[in-house]
Parts: sequence; structure tokens; C-alpha cells
Amino acid sequence: PCHEVSPLAVRENGLCRCGPHASGNVTWYDGTQQYLGGCTRCVDRAVSECSVGEYLDGCGVDQSAGSCRPCSESYGFYFISRGGLDPGGCQRVSCPRCSIGMYPKDCGGSSPGSCHACEDNRTEAVDGHPPTHYFTSAGGVDGNCEATLCSTDCAVGQWRRDCG
Repeated sequence: PCHEVSPLAVRENGLCRCGPHASGNVTWYDGTQQYLGGCTRCVDRAVSECSVGEYLDGCGVDQSAGSCRPCSESYGFYFISRGGLDPGGCQRVSCPRCSIGMYPKDCGGSSPGSCHACEDNRTEAVDGHPPTHYFTSAGGVDGNCEATLCSTDCAVGQWRRDCG
């Protein structure tokens, strides 16, 4: 009988196969006059085979084992869980907030990234000249920090040493 192979096996059109939401291989062997093989619940496979940020797609459809695929990405977030059988099932968390002049580099997928300095050549000294701008915000995951023009209205006899 079918259920001896696996509790997930069902009889359909006179044949034994894995039931809905399960995958595997159930085969009739004439020599032993029995079905052999096994079935695994798709949700169990999703947990054991897919990585954080992935879900199991197509499992149980026409006896398919399915395959792990990336969950739907969201700008400014990274994944902290697997998605099970749902492309939107991965839990996500906002990328870390960084201090002014920093941004969360490489945040996305299953990585929170890390804070790195924003790049804007206007905020750096060049050839002994002080910078012309200074950062006024942290950057998003794209690394774009807002920068403001340095003050240039020094009193007579004074000069600007630094900016920001």
C-alpha cells in the first residue's frame, strides 16, 4: 500500500505518488511487488536546503523537488530568515543607520553590511586647500550623503581653517 512508503504518499489513477506539498520518488518494483522510495514535505525541504533570503519554488508541482530562489528584494533592507514556500516570506530588517558622513555599504541580501565613509571629493582637502563642503547627513545604501557648502564669510584678517 501507498502509505507504507510514506505518510505523504497518495494513490492517484491507480499509482502511488507523493501527495500535495511534498516531493520525492515513489516507484513500483515488480521483483519485490512493492512500492519503494519516499516523500518529504516541501516546507521541511525549504528549511533544510534554502539559505537565508531564499524560498523553495515549485516543490510538489508535478512531483518536482523545486529549487531555492532569492526572495523579493527591498531597497534599504536585508533578510534575516528563509522564505519557506513564499517569495515574500523572508523576514527583512532595515539596513543599519550610520552616523553623519557614513553609509551602510553592502547592505542587502542576507548581509547588514557595515558603515563606511561616504565619498564626495568636495569634502576632502585637495593640494593643501581645505574642503569646500561638509557632510550634513548619513547616506542611504547607495552611499549618497548630503553635503553643504562651507562658510566663506570670514572676518577681515581671519581665514577658514577647517569646514564643518
